[in-house]
Amino acid sequence: MAVFTRHLQKVAQSFFQSDPSYLPEILAVFLGGSRVYKQSVQSVLGSESKQSDYDSIVVVPSKHDIYSFLNDKQRRQLFANVVGIKKEAFVDLEVPSPSSPLWSEFDAVGFAGYDSNGIERSVRVLNLIDIFQKETTNLLCYKDRRIFDAVGPEGKRPLLVQTTYIPHQLVIQHDQWVYVTSPSEVESSFAAFGYMSDLLFTSACIYDRGNYGYNIKKVVAELYFAKSGSSPTLQSFCRHPFFHPTYMNWLSHELNDLYAPLKANTSVPNTKIGNGDFKMFLGETYSTQAVIGLENVLSSTTVVSDETVRQFNDGQIIPLQKHHSLKSASYIAKTQDGVEIFVKQMPFAKDEEYSARLVARFFSRAMKPRIAAKGELLYPLFRGTAKSHIRLSYIRSGYKDQDLERRLLHAEMVQAEDTLRAYRQSLSLARGNIDSADGLPRHSIQKSFYNRLVDDTWMCLHYGQGVKLPGVGHHISLDQLLTLRWRINGECYESLQDAFDYARKLLRPSRHTCGHARWYSDSPVVTSCCRTRSQEKAGPVRSSLPILKIRDFIQ
Repeated sequence: MAVFTRHLQKVAQSFFQSDPSYLPEILAVFLGGSRVYKQSVQSVLGSESKQSDYDSIVVVPSKHDIYSFLNDKQRRQLFANVVGIKKEAFVDLEVPSPSSPLWSEFDAVGFAGYDSNGIERSVRVLNLIDIFQKETTNLLCYKDRRIFDAVGPEGKRPLLVQTTYIPHQLVIQHDQWVYVTSPSEVESSFAAFGYMSDLLFTSACIYDRGNYGYNIKKVVAELYFAKSGSSPTLQSFCRHPFFHPTYMNWLSHELNDLYAPLKANTSVPNTKIGNGDFKMFLGETYSTQAVIGLENVLSSTTVVSDETVRQFNDGQIIPLQKHHSLKSASYIAKTQDGVEIFVKQMPFAKDEEYSARLVARFFSRAMKPRIAAKGELLYPLFRGTAKSHIRLSYIRSGYKDQDLERRLLHAEMVQAEDTLRAYRQSLSLARGNIDSADGLPRHSIQKSFYNRLVDDTWMCLHYGQGVKLPGVGHHISLDQLLTLRWRINGECYESLQDAFDYARKLLRPSRHTCGHARWYSDSPVVTSCCRTRSQEKAGPVRSSLPILKIRDFIQ
């Protein structure tokens, strides 16, 4: 213990660049990360060859205190000096004011930057009131990170943290102190620390105005004990393989001090850890109260410039690569000034351009095309990796590549957030929360889908020659396909025509609410936004077309 204590004193001295008592709002400071748990002996001996980052938690009395000293330039600079930040990582960070609709959406703020040696210093500023009153932490920060690590009964598992984009390129990470598995996943429930509580418990309190450090850890310790029925061990923390022996000895004493009173004062037996395996930890679904327009959240939709369109119309391009599909002929081209674009030649180009404008209002990541003089659609060339490519690579790895798994999970979570926001925003149209930007009519999303339903041009274009289904030796005409009923996994469902008819009722312009639509190819498929477990047991709902694996499907 003496060796670790000397190490901790040295690390604390290197962390504080000025006296934290200069800011009376600071109640406690916790320092964790590899500075604390990994380099104990080397640091004491003065041979820190590898400079690791600083990871810390600062606790203040209330959220108003976070707002006051991070939004006031002078006090913010004083705080940066205390935690040793010489250059902020995100200088535009601004905490929403108490009058902002976003005020109730967060209770902590991430503040980060670099010290004079270029070493990153990350500080999570939490407030005491919400620590004692909530089981969650909603961190306002600039980094969009959604996948963390947690420890399950079979070892390390991904921890999925719901995240919400807000204006000014910021996000809110909705974390929980403790995550609990569903009884359906394992034989009995299993608890794990969230990423913030993992950092808290593996950190050492290096500054304390009273007994706040111990009491804060005690609150989270009691919550973990209540949900799991047991106390954590060193193996309960995701970075335990890297713990130095001197640090392990210190942490064991910390855990014993916290949990010995709980064990002595309860007659509840420890919960049996389930033997079943599960894939990941999921938290409770968090819903923001404010409807946030996407145009205020993300950067404007990517679109080719006027100069690029002019050069294309003047023939000042070089075709590079051709692509062909059933829908269109397309190719990649480069302009004289080196701009690469994706060119599509197809019927109904104006329809696609119009639909793209509508979709871009609700999905800001979507690309809007420009129409050239001869009717071609000009898109910016996307050079990134598509989600489908990540999924295919993950499948080819035998579902074993953890990096691909995390990238795929991140992409799925971002898409889910965008879809949920678009759905909530489209529902708010009737309340006038969104103006008619670009001269588009109100209820434009449902109007777009409604037009597709009443005009079967697109349907006939893609499926007019009939459809070939697995297990059927001949093509089925479109008219016949629409009237067939479906049996999927033993469940009978309505015909596509019945579903389309019902969709027309939901999406007709005279209604003041809208359905929720997903785009499958170029055909609208109306689905339910959310189905509860009781609804699943009750069978298919009328307004949804099943997106399921088909076994025996036509009767």
